[in-house]
Amino acid sequence: MNNNRPLLLVVGVGAATGAAVCRAHETTHRIVMVARSHAVIDDLARELGDATAVASDVADLDRWQETIRGIIATHGMPDRVVYNTEGGGWGTLADMEVEQFAAGFAVNVVGFFVLAKALQGGDASVLITSSPAAYHPAPMFLGIGPNRAAQRMLADTLNQMDVSLRCCVLSIDGAIDEPGMRAVYPNKPHDFFVQPEAIADKINSLFDAKPWQTQARISAEGAASGIRLR
Repeated sequence: MNNNRPLLLVVGVGAATGAAVCRAHETTHRIVMVARSHAVIDDLARELGDATAVASDVADLDRWQETIRGIIATHGMPDRVVYNTEGGGWGTLADMEVEQFAAGFAVNVVGFFVLAKALQGGDASVLITSSPAAYHPAPMFLGIGPNRAAQRMLADTLNQMDVSLRCCVLSIDGAIDEPGMRAVYPNKPHDFFVQPEAIADKINSLFDAKPWQTQARISAEGAASGIRLR
């Protein structure tokens, strides 16, 4: 890695949003990518060059704490952080299992808290990708909304504390263009979907924004697109 470059840490790197964010920083930052497995990040690290792939599960509290300590010890404090995790899932009270509901909090809230603790004393800007369900309750989003709302409250609280962190919650209002969502909405046009590259561009603009924004939103291009919560 070129240690003269600032460090970008992306937690939750898949083939869509996480990969797009990393590619958008390829020429400006050293990059550390964290994912549950090496399936995507190893190839992406080879593509980007100045990047490191780390496999860890933020829901595994001990492992995640060890991972983030190791990243900071090896690469230093990050300048930019993108927390792009998924947890919980779609479902109502009738079909949501307790373990699945709890997993959403483990990943999106406790995992983020562990990261924030580790970043104390640095000077990091943190971008959290989120959902409109963090603001608007809906029965089918029972496994998403409550943990995303708690995550947003944690970010807001950190912004009020002197912990050298600036947090911004980016609500992605719509289905991200990736194979899983294409399978859910097979007949929807291209502009129904939020493009990962558009999300990466939005994240870049938020990192560069002055004054710092604590909340933001992005939606698809289509006038009727977006997943309606009500």
